[in-house]
Amino acid sequence: MPNPKKVEQLEDIKLALKSSTAVYFLDYQGLNVADISALRRKLKESKAVFKVAKNTLLKIALDEAGLGSVEVLKGPTGVMLTTEDPVVPLKVVMEFAKDKEAIKPKGGFLEGRFYDAAQMRELAKLPSKNELLAQILGSLQLPVQGLLWALQGPMANLVFTLQAIAEK
Repeated sequence: MPNPKKVEQLEDIKLALKSSTAVYFLDYQGLNVADISALRRKLKESKAVFKVAKNTLLKIALDEAGLGSVEVLKGPTGVMLTTEDPVVPLKVVMEFAKDKEAIKPKGGFLEGRFYDAAQMRELAKLPSKNELLAQILGSLQLPVQGLLWALQGPMANLVFTLQAIAEK
């Protein structure tokens, strides 16, 4: 007979999984409560949450959310969920992991595709969505600025020539 508290927890996890753009599984064994609280605060700034749940509940929630089961749900597993830019919270965790070696990535889902721990580390090295948009915008502006300078050059030469003639 399912416990009402666990049924409610399962529904919360399923809802969070369905509304998230990225779901990352982390091994947090060795972190104390203060470290987990500090991680949660940092993740909140990047619009992500860190939850801890039993692996059996996570497996059921993943199956019911349509993501399938994963083999990384062994040992203590924390779930990081985000509805915003999926790279930013991953960078926060990797930065946090430099100070606290106890936290390690296990794997995760990004837009329905599973990534293992090594691929998660590579994803963390990518620029964020805003940085990529800025790079694209800069690339688009460069040719326009070059064209503007090319068009202004002859006009400026004409003005300087007419000014020199007027001075004579």
